[in-house]
Amino acid sequence: MANTPVPGRPGLREIIEKNSILVAKDILVDLYDSSKKLLKFVGGFLYNVSKKAGKMMAKRLMEQGYMTRETCLDVLAESFVISGYAEEVKVEGDTIKMKGTIFGSRMKGEKKPVDTPIAGFIAGWVEECTGKRVKVVEEKCIAKGDEYCEFRIQSSRFF
Repeated sequence: MANTPVPGRPGLREIIEKNSILVAKDILVDLYDSSKKLLKFVGGFLYNVSKKAGKMMAKRLMEQGYMTRETCLDVLAESFVISGYAEEVKVEGDTIKMKGTIFGSRMKGEKKPVDTPIAGFIAGWVEECTGKRVKVVEEKCIAKGDEYCEFRIQSSRFF
């Protein structure tokens, strides 16, 4: 899998870096890891909050001309790499494969996938870009011992 940054989107790195918050990745992972038990009881809360954030970010980038419906997944992949939420991202149709995800690569020995916030964010982003309702499921996870984290975008008619 190769790194994702796609040339031709001047300013994308700047907008992500300017509008992001500074929280060390290991702190985010520790907070998430220590909240796992609580999150099991609140069901899809974290997924849905992340989904809303994905929608909002995709809408903003579209309004500012950083992406179109056609470049939606490429910009998503590039944004994950720029922001440090993944080291490598590869889009293959309705599947997104990532290495070095912020949670999956740091939370080893898990029985279930741990990248719920990423799955929710992808779902919101894709819904905003396509206008179609989707669900994103993490089918493979580095935290479980898989080679990469794999997210499948589920929709009756994706794109």
